[in-house]
Amino acid sequence: MQITIEKLNYIYLEGTPFERHAIKELDLSIPSGSYLAILGQTGSGKSTLIQLIAGLLQPTSGRIQIGPYSFEAGNKQKMLARRHVGVVFQYPEHQLFAETIEKDIAFGPKNQGLSEKEIAERVKMAMEWVGLPTTLLNRSPFQLSGGQMRRAAIAGVLALLPDILILDEPTAGLDPKGREDLLEMIDRLHRERQMTVILVTHDMNAAAKYADFLLVLSEGSSALFGTPAEVFQKQEELTHLGLDLPDITRLIMRINRSASLSLPTNRFTLDDLVESLLARLRKGEDL
Repeated sequence: MQITIEKLNYIYLEGTPFERHAIKELDLSIPSGSYLAILGQTGSGKSTLIQLIAGLLQPTSGRIQIGPYSFEAGNKQKMLARRHVGVVFQYPEHQLFAETIEKDIAFGPKNQGLSEKEIAERVKMAMEWVGLPTTLLNRSPFQLSGGQMRRAAIAGVLALLPDILILDEPTAGLDPKGREDLLEMIDRLHRERQMTVILVTHDMNAAAKYADFLLVLSEGSSALFGTPAEVFQKQEELTHLGLDLPDITRLIMRINRSASLSLPTNRFTLDDLVESLLARLRKGEDL
């Protein structure tokens, strides 16, 4: 589903001494089936924005269009749009509550009024998507490892079959292997199901590797927007915003400086970097 945001504003505690303008005149277009990473310092408006897109907050002014549904201040269509959006907040395993994994994942589909057969199919399908074996169906979610608990919580969101999946720092607290596995899983779901993914992250490496587009927020406004190649070319602006470059970009820039090369900096995996070096060798150029 295409997401279009026009002149969006959100003000916390409007009209009080504690008023705070969290989102300011934001315009944004997210193509259907794309992968957007939202970056920015703490307090930049990232969490507020995803709650607005998910219909959990009502815009102070401006408009959000999700597919055929348009909502703004006083408009009730956000309830319809919400059916198409799944949200995974930080530490989603803290929201697990049922006595078995099956019952936990089935909670959402059951509230949708699906039949027992449909619910069972959704549960098994969601577990398959997140890489949990169905032998765990009757296991307590609290007997799982941390990474498995997070996958079970995400499966509960996926069982609702959202067209748009929003994740707020989904790898927080995981070890490096757990982070990599989870991000690979999200990327696979994005590609296989052609699902729109919106990822809030502080991880520049993940943003560079997986996202089609990056949005950098600063004080509630769009500071930078574009492809990873476009955004990570703007080192000075990123530094001013308190953000770093991906590890691979910094490595390429160091190689270019030390060896007087001009390797392209829009390579975001080691395999891509190696291919760039091999391409130079094939052309007979020095390294």
